Amino acid sequence: MSVSGQIPKAFGQYLPPLVILAISGLLQASGKETVLLLRYDRQAILDGEIWRLLTGHLVHLGWRHLALNAVGLWLIWLLFGREWSVRGWLLLFLLIALGV
Repeated sequence: MSVSGQIPKAFGQYLPPLVILAISGLLQASGKETVLLLRYDRQAILDGEIWRLLTGHLVHLGWRHLALNAVGLWLIWLLFGREWSVRGWLLLFLLIALGV
């Protein structure tokens, strides 16, 4: 942390993708049961498990799938990361997740 107690700017600009990747990595490492509970499952959503509309974007089919998505996220972040605030990125993530 800097002297002022804030996250250093160089680190702070990468915080959103790091948080997303950390959450995805932890979910992947937590095992198959967690992935099955959170993955996109149309019938489960129709039965009322609406959280799957968002969590389905955070779980992956395996470590290789997570790695490929991580590379894609970093490329998008490097190209457009400074275009929006953290709040803007969160809103964008929610809108895209629900739209997909």
